[in-house]
Amino acid sequence: MWLELTSEDGQPIFVNMDNATDFYDGMGDAHRAIIQLAIDGGRVVYVKERARDIMNMIVEEQRRLAGLPQTVR
Repeated sequence: MWLELTSEDGQPIFVNMDNATDFYDGMGDAHRAIIQLAIDGGRVVYVKERARDIMNMIVEEQRRLAGLPQTVR
């Protein structure tokens, strides 16, 4: 599933979460999540959203998709 997140420079970035091996909040003052992707030798994407917010977005998208007719998915 694709999620629209926010890159460190404030631009929208679309991340295919089906390729994410893990994601977690960064350390220190930076309020961001670090997403490890299983592509390009383990590409890392830094986004402004927190890991908990990303998890909530995934759950909401799964609920939305579950309510769609099979032919629309």
